[in-house]
Amino acid sequence: MIDLGENHPHYVSSSILSKQIKEFHDHAAELVPFLRDQTSFQCINTDQDLSKTMEEVFRHVEPCVINVRPGKNQEVQ
Repeated sequence: MIDLGENHPHYVSSSILSKQIKEFHDHAAELVPFLRDQTSFQCINTDQDLSKTMEEVFRHVEPCVINVRPGKNQEVQ
């Protein structure tokens, strides 16, 4: 959030961000089953070497396919 700068409309101060993260963790027992069922939510084990953690992250993130169309009325080709 620091990279955005305080004047950026999406900037959130670290104290507010910390509260939001704490609130998520306080409700995680209720939220995680919902997120697993309704989204592509993944839990990553961070109690392992960083390289193993990153391999697991990449396994869930990659490959990522993005289709950029030349205009709003163009069909996928």
